[in-house]
Amino acid sequence: VTEAFRQGFFTTTSVQTTTGFCTSDFNQWPFLAKGVLVMLMLVGGCSGSTAGGIKVIRLWIAFRVMIAEIEKIFRPNVIRPIKVGNSAVDNDLKLATLAYILGILVLFIAGAGAIMVLEPAEHECSFTTAATASIATLCTIGPGLHQVGAVENYGWFSAPSKIILITLMALGRLEVFAIIVMFDPKFWKGV
Repeated sequence: VTEAFRQGFFTTTSVQTTTGFCTSDFNQWPFLAKGVLVMLMLVGGCSGSTAGGIKVIRLWIAFRVMIAEIEKIFRPNVIRPIKVGNSAVDNDLKLATLAYILGILVLFIAGAGAIMVLEPAEHECSFTTAATASIATLCTIGPGLHQVGAVENYGWFSAPSKIILITLMALGRLEVFAIIVMFDPKFWKGV
């Protein structure tokens, strides 16, 4: 039990902080444990950290927005500001947070779908492999599950899939918006 706790704690910390270290083959873990790892891959670290992923603070803001919107259904006249610490979150930040989370989810789905389509039949790329490869690169984790798990690697992917994964990794490392703004003509007109 102590060894299982130690391995679980180390792997969870490694996934959450996106260091990419593995001391055990978590593909052998129970389904629920792997599901928790995948969720932590998407969440990533806290604000201000170099960890990838959506970030805890963005999920907290999104959760608070959801609760506030549900409350508006039952109490339409109540105006309750969403606060992080002592600071109120303005509407632009709420919208940007929700847009970022939606953008990550769209990129994850598009990346996993593209990998499933691009991989030749002889590679037998499973949905789990494609999905966790997409998450692991977009959120800069390192290992995923199944054929890209802790004791596997990405070397077997075809060149087009590797280009998709490299693109996802660059988007994730630069937190998506930094790349997207480069393609916005309004941004360049001010320069």
